[in-house]
Amino acid sequence: MDTISIMLLAIIVFMAGASIASFSGLVYFRLKTIPAEAGILKTISAPRSHCENCKETLRAVDLIPILGWVLTKGRCRHCHHPVPVRYPFTEALLGAVSVAFAWAFFPDIQTTILVLGLIWSLVVISAIDLSINIIPDELTTPLLFLGLLMSPFEASMELKVAGAAFGWFMLHMSMWVLQAWKGREGGNGGDAAMGALIGAWFGIFATPIYLFAFCVFYALHAGGLRKTREDGAPCGPAFSAAIIAVMPFHQFIGLIYGQVPQF
Repeated sequence: MDTISIMLLAIIVFMAGASIASFSGLVYFRLKTIPAEAGILKTISAPRSHCENCKETLRAVDLIPILGWVLTKGRCRHCHHPVPVRYPFTEALLGAVSVAFAWAFFPDIQTTILVLGLIWSLVVISAIDLSINIIPDELTTPLLFLGLLMSPFEASMELKVAGAAFGWFMLHMSMWVLQAWKGREGGNGGDAAMGALIGAWFGIFATPIYLFAFCVFYALHAGGLRKTREDGAPCGPAFSAAIIAVMPFHQFIGLIYGQVPQF
């Protein structure tokens, strides 16, 4: 593949990642402002994107990731209310992360697509969990089965099934221990589903490493939110950060156990 084609693909992946970041921001803020009983899908699908200050509907060009913010000079074109710089920053960050992962797994197109799909799904899951403390089964269940059937990180179905069972069991056990220790609910079924998802994608040997990374990220995350949230820190962002951070080193985890890397 020539240099121009590679650059074009990189731009496409970057813009796709930036668009997912933009969509995740929309999901986060809409779910925070609209009652949960309205339903997640209904909440994020309507009304059309608009300025939070003047409520005017945004034009299509305003919604282009990063570029829309630049063209409007970081302000609403109707009321000139400032649009926080965190929007283009997070869009650029996820776009860059997407390109980095695509570069790492290219030219294996199937693995690249699977990895990017997993990362983008995790970002949406994190946005939902941060907003309403729910990890939706509508996302974790398809990802679980996708990992069991097509994960590029573990070829053995037996090890993936064992990993899913192990991850689910460990999260349920930790929830039970926390509840017995603290006298309050220590998580929910969505957290256990994320543990099972990790096992399904990465196999039983690697699952403990990912869960340890989750504990580290959750401790940092919970510490940062302790003074700002009374309902505790959601686990979704910590799970997502652990998976994204450890995934590039998965082949080295396999070597520890004497496994041949799958990619």
